[in-house]
Amino acid sequence: MGMSTIPAGCLLTREPDILHTLNIDTPYLSVKQEYTLAGTRPGAPVVGALAVLDYLGVEGMTAIVSGCMKNTGRLIAGMETFGIPRAATPDVNVATFACREVPEPWKISWTRQKHLRVVCMPHVHRDRIEAFLKDIGEMYA
Repeated sequence: MGMSTIPAGCLLTREPDILHTLNIDTPYLSVKQEYTLAGTRPGAPVVGALAVLDYLGVEGMTAIVSGCMKNTGRLIAGMETFGIPRAATPDVNVATFACREVPEPWKISWTRQKHLRVVCMPHVHRDRIEAFLKDIGEMYA
């Protein structure tokens, strides 16, 4: 939700001692040891994510997450008014439904269990949710 590219992962821990498992010897640098996570992805997405987080701050990120969760809640409430039950109650901005199909021209992902899966990211605005609900309501009416 930080509006960064997908491979911008990180490791978060409350236990500082766990970081010692990430130490590697770096005799070729100015420090003897350094923390690192080996991987095959470039570091640019992580730097980009940090820049976005610095720019948005806690308040900005809170507003973005709040908007995504509000849209997720609206989608769930709307789908349930049409008798389409949620397949799971989300803690995040991903809603799944026991739904057999969606109207054209909507292209939405499906889980392995054949549940409709909608991820309400920041670019999924309220008007898109309402347009989808209108169309699916016409299909299931």
